Amino acid sequence: QKMAKSTGNVVNPFFALDRFGVDTMRYYLAHDGGITDDADYENKFIIERYKKGLQGGLGNLTSRIMRGKGWDVRKAVERFAPILNPSGEEVAAGAEQEPMLAVGRLDDPLDKEAHKFHARLQQLPPQVETHFDNLMPNLALKQIMLTIYAANAYLQATSPWTLVSWLKDDQLDPPPNTKEQIDRIVFLCAETLRICGILLQPYMPDKTKLLLDMLGVDEGRRTWADARVGADATFGVPMVGLGSGPKGVLFPVLSSDT
Repeated sequence: QKMAKSTGNVVNPFFALDRFGVDTMRYYLAHDGGITDDADYENKFIIERYKKGLQGGLGNLTSRIMRGKGWDVRKAVERFAPILNPSGEEVAAGAEQEPMLAVGRLDDPLDKEAHKFHARLQQLPPQVETHFDNLMPNLALKQIMLTIYAANAYLQATSPWTLVSWLKDDQLDPPPNTKEQIDRIVFLCAETLRICGILLQPYMPDKTKLLLDMLGVDEGRRTWADARVGADATFGVPMVGLGSGPKGVLFPVLSSDT
């Protein structure tokens, strides 16, 4: 049933803003609303989007990478960002870039996963740009979130925490490039957060500012031109406290599921 003042079938937007926050509502309306079609509205739909996309997707990836034990995001960025963009010259977003120069066995399954995901991440900015040019911000947002979900899947599949445990086990003899594999995984996930954080700024300005602060992205490096793989070799040291447990997370647990 369509909303209408005459029938009283309406919602109070201020109640929703107080409960979910401005950025969450912006995200939901952009994701499900679109421009050309009507959309359904109910609290449970907002909660579903929050739990899957924001808390379980973007927030989960941020916590797993920035709070992870056994690796250093800054060192991973220092290792791989200069390799991905060795010239240091400005390159238009979406332009063909240097392939990932992964050191190690090219037949290593972890390296294959890295190359595959790296290629996907490179394609994201031009895909988003095309959707914006076509006045489809909802499709642009969905494309960004698909990349976030793919990054979480990549992180789970490559399991850097397992590699860390290998290095700590005196009874094991891990491959000599294990530390590099860990840094490669961490860099690609951190780079996903950085690029998606920049691209999500029109949708969630407050939350993306916090995200980019957590990543340590300089405020002068948050433009469209910076939304490409390897464009920023300076991030990786948080500008804000990351906290522990539920404290300081990007998207906290909702107080109610109804």
